[in-house]
Amino acid sequence: MDAATLQRRMSQLFGIDIKGSTAGPFSTVSRTYGSAAGSQPQWLAVKAASTHRSSAKEPHDIIKELRLLRSLSHQNIIEVLHHERSSHTLVFKMPYIAFSLVDLLASPLCAPNPSPFSSMALLDPDAPAIKKHQTAFIILTKSLIFQLITALAYLNAKKIAHRDIKPSNVLITPEGCVKLIDFGISYRRGEREDEYQDDLWPESKDKLYFEVSTGPYRAPELLFGARSYDLHAVDLWSLGASIVEFFTPLQLFEEDEEDPSFAFPSSNSQPSATNLSDESDESEEPEPIQPFILPRATIVLSPRCRWTRHSLFDASRGEIGLAWSIFKIRGTPTEESWPGFKHLPDAQRVTFIETPRVQLKRFLPNLPPPPQEEIVDVEIEDYDDEYEESDSETDVDDDGGDTPLNLIESLLAYPPSGRLTASEALCHLWFTVSPPILFPLGYSAHTSGILTSRDWEGNHLSHFLRKALGPAANLAPKCG
Repeated sequence: MDAATLQRRMSQLFGIDIKGSTAGPFSTVSRTYGSAAGSQPQWLAVKAASTHRSSAKEPHDIIKELRLLRSLSHQNIIEVLHHERSSHTLVFKMPYIAFSLVDLLASPLCAPNPSPFSSMALLDPDAPAIKKHQTAFIILTKSLIFQLITALAYLNAKKIAHRDIKPSNVLITPEGCVKLIDFGISYRRGEREDEYQDDLWPESKDKLYFEVSTGPYRAPELLFGARSYDLHAVDLWSLGASIVEFFTPLQLFEEDEEDPSFAFPSSNSQPSATNLSDESDESEEPEPIQPFILPRATIVLSPRCRWTRHSLFDASRGEIGLAWSIFKIRGTPTEESWPGFKHLPDAQRVTFIETPRVQLKRFLPNLPPPPQEEIVDVEIEDYDDEYEESDSETDVDDDGGDTPLNLIESLLAYPPSGRLTASEALCHLWFTVSPPILFPLGYSAHTSGILTSRDWEGNHLSHFLRKALGPAANLAPKCG
């Protein structure tokens, strides 16, 4: 059953008045206005998929997704308001949230550097307006990243691995509350067989799917056929590969051009994960990557022009290409850097040129400048006893422990056991220095050992989100 047929059947069976939809190959997510379970009328997101294996894409499983979501209750996890099932289709309703992290990352206003088309681009880099803009960027990124990590720490405590962390699965409410969605390939550790036997694609701990996660956000161990792996470490890598995009370049292109979905520009004038030639002269100092990458030809800005954010890694050439993209930045695995890598099922099928790890900072032109203020002296405590701890150690070699770069380095680590756990990440030094984390109004959080505030200079988190989204912030549907 294709997505169009599924959408028609959903409308016929459940009487849903569809206002708009996004169709995947085997499911649809539609927007409708109405009530759910007796609630006040509101915009709803309606997800529907077939419950027949012949029409479902393995391992995507809407039955398991609903089962797991109904067991969760957290302010950073999407809520299921209502669900219905026919003989062939499962439908559930969730609050509709207009914006995802993809939308925010595609905004040129979501960067510490002023857009080249902004009046601020003419100002001195030390001008007060630039410093204020940079502070706003840090507040927003720090606040959203902290919430996303909080969601993962909660899932970890519930023994659930999401396995598809990526910007498009991170929604953001107008108040600035992060909502993690799409649990169709998630997995819960320790379940009895009778708990998962009705899933479309039952999965045991010794026969895990490695065909999980998406493109540039896939952990390297998944690329080499592992059927048994650290589930939460996979999420941590995907987390690092997602949040690093706050700091990668934005590129402007016209919609009729080829979409630059690769990791970094292919021009020889730009260093990247995809153009570091094996025969290049390493003595040559590469030109720095620019925060904003413009077309070579002069263009007149039009509605057909849009910005896109670069991924750190390149998944456009398949799994082997993605692995090489990772290795050219993080280094080719060795017995010292990744003990046990050679024992992955497919690790010996391809021989990679040995390349050293390179500075991650080189690829992140939108990293904010280091703070000029004194570090706030805060004693770090365990975030919450509810969250599981790990005895893993990390070996991070950047220039400071209180930076987002250090946090990302700690997540994009191998071996998997070397990655910072979610509960450890919540206590990262970056969250203890100024400017503070802002929470959405009404948000409940444990704040032991971190620097937080309800507002900054009288402005709440929603203000900084609207500023970073720019005109897109006005495109959310109105009620009624």
